Amino acid sequence: MSQGKANAWGETIIQGKLVGRDNVVIPPEQVEDLAMLGCSNKEIANFFGVNEATLARNFVSELIKGREVLKQRLRRAMLENAIVHKNAAVQIFLAKNMLCPIVTGKQIGRAHV
Repeated sequence: MSQGKANAWGETIIQGKLVGRDNVVIPPEQVEDLAMLGCSNKEIANFFGVNEATLARNFVSELIKGREVLKQRLRRAMLENAIVHKNAAVQIFLAKNMLCPIVTGKQIGRAHV
């Protein structure tokens, strides 16, 4: 008989919101983490076994925050690639997307520059 933890089982307590008809327990932190990875609402809902609308209704702030953090991290990584690592392709992309609207007076997102 083998000694080890390969076939070991245990229990854990999951804390989170009870959502959906089946009262599925979903930790808000895990929803935010999955949104930070760029997962869609459908992918996150499928992961937890709930309806996409149920997920979106119960975790609005976590989904928004996770996606905003992802965008900030991507911007930082792009700026680091452009400035520190002197990546010409990223420099050109950022110049076209960040500097051209300033010169032409076009709108960036919702803020007008």
